[in-house]
Amino acid sequence: MYPMITLYKVFKMKRTIAILLVVIMALALFACSKDDAASTSPSPSASDTPASTAPSSAPPPPANASGGTIGYLTDDVNHFDRDPFKLAYICFSMGSPFTKAIVDSIEKFGEVLNYTLYAFDADQDYDKYISQLYTLAEQGYDGFILGTDDVLAERTYEIGQELGISYVAESTAYVDKAGKCIWPSVAQDQYANGAASMNWLIDNYTKYWGEIDKSKLGLIVLTFTPVSGIHEREPGAREAFEKAFPEAAKNYFMADIVTTPSGFSVAGGDELVSGIIPAHPEIEHWLITAPLEAYALGSVRATEHLGKEDCTLICSFGSDALVAYWDSGYDGNWAACIPIAPYMYAIPMVTAVIAMHNGSVDRDALWAKFRAPGDVNTMFQVPYEVVTQSTYKEFMARYSLEAWRDEIVNALSQ
Repeated sequence: MYPMITLYKVFKMKRTIAILLVVIMALALFACSKDDAASTSPSPSASDTPASTAPSSAPPPPANASGGTIGYLTDDVNHFDRDPFKLAYICFSMGSPFTKAIVDSIEKFGEVLNYTLYAFDADQDYDKYISQLYTLAEQGYDGFILGTDDVLAERTYEIGQELGISYVAESTAYVDKAGKCIWPSVAQDQYANGAASMNWLIDNYTKYWGEIDKSKLGLIVLTFTPVSGIHEREPGAREAFEKAFPEAAKNYFMADIVTTPSGFSVAGGDELVSGIIPAHPEIEHWLITAPLEAYALGSVRATEHLGKEDCTLICSFGSDALVAYWDSGYDGNWAACIPIAPYMYAIPMVTAVIAMHNGSVDRDALWAKFRAPGDVNTMFQVPYEVVTQSTYKEFMARYSLEAWRDEIVNALSQ
């Protein structure tokens, strides 16, 4: 877990009210995509016994000469000795539960760090997004959190340089043509995410099916090629599958959401999976990875009406819907997911923007110890792990605000 901000004295401040950052595990990586996942639960068909994978880790932040931390808000600052900062969060679409949860987390954290938040939904309109960024900058907003896709990342980077504003990218990092990060960003290692989801399926499929003919095993990776924050997971999953099952390498199928009329929806996932499985009767067992919960639920529905629940195993990104199903007793073939707590995005994004705006850190020093070789600035990588019905509650407790705050206090005392 990453120490992101020293809150010990902040949480003791008289003006700070109690904060409950609700850990809504959500549509993990494409935080600004539109999802209309339905609320009905798939039918149970299997039991869940495997354990989760180990979480990612990172070194502690570097200390500066004054005893604080470079690029982080320190606990010797009373943020209520100034007027509230005005922050804006602009997103291409706020249709997903994950994006809405990020907004809620940022808003609640303003009660600790003394800022107001204006959240703007561009409703998938590029012109509206860009126009609003210019408008808010002209209105004197102090900092911007910009949820983008590949197209918007390039344009908003240019506007940020033009206007000289304090801003940070959410989910889709600011990178150059060589893939090097050129401005502070908060995202995940998507290739590693794809590999992690596939490795969980590889490690656990026998617990559901026993020993099988691996030459008759297939893989479907649902993806969305226009957005690198989603599509970078595809090679991670595919390469892990090909390494583990060379005899089944020919049984790999990439299902691109852009090819279905239903698009970002449960129906889109259903249509793609329903088209692939019946076309390949020679494949007896299927592994499926889904980049959003809508596609995972669509995959479940496809396997149900195809009568393939018992020979398919699904791992998704995001957990908002799946956790609700688990809580209601579901134990079907949608067996695992990679959840993301929204405040794990919200906190580093907010602290970075405020630190850059108030001059307490130069962007070149921000998160310097986490910087990848060759990067100009740092992409702060949010940690990840795979959880199941038997492990998700432990994950939620471990990544609660209270547990996270205690880790910060312990780190400060060492």
